Amino acid sequence: MEIHIMRGPSGSGKSTYHKEKWPDAEVCSADNFFMVEGPDVAVDNYCYPVGDPRRIDITPGESVYKFDPSKLGEAHSVCLSNFIDLLWAGTSILGGDQDAVIVVDNTFTTLWELNPYLAAIQLAGRECHTTIHEFHVGSTDALRFCAESNTHGTPMEVVAKMAFNFEAYRGSMVEVERILSAAEHLTPYQEGIMVSHPHF
Repeated sequence: MEIHIMRGPSGSGKSTYHKEKWPDAEVCSADNFFMVEGPDVAVDNYCYPVGDPRRIDITPGESVYKFDPSKLGEAHSVCLSNFIDLLWAGTSILGGDQDAVIVVDNTFTTLWELNPYLAAIQLAGRECHTTIHEFHVGSTDALRFCAESNTHGTPMEVVAKMAFNFEAYRGSMVEVERILSAAEHLTPYQEGIMVSHPHF
């Protein structure tokens, strides 16, 4: 089983990267919690006039992202719970595929946010090849790009705070790939360098 944990500020390219690399992976993300079906969202969004950027025209039945900051803690709890379910169920929940791939796609700017996932992997005691993919953003232009390109409307000051507070993983439990975000050069990703070795 492969586990890929994506870390980095909003708009740094985490989702694009894993969708290109592992298109058939099971994805655990707090963002999934905020995906809602069309009719309720359509009613909410039609209260904004045509041309207002807050208005989203939605086809009935279409899922869209509707963030509620008061439910962020619950979203992360559900994400971790879903990950543990997949991890403990092993390949059977993934159709018996021995080459199962699980992607966890969250910002994880601080290590305390990441640690429960690493603890779950260790406690499961399964043969897992785990890699943390860290997306680094530093320049002002890159931060602006992240703010403009992220799909959830995260403003630049929040993206900058994420980048400033980012704590690099320095442990030896898993492999780490440090990626210079596409936002840094506004070009495709530069492949990262593996800096440690997997232990499970």
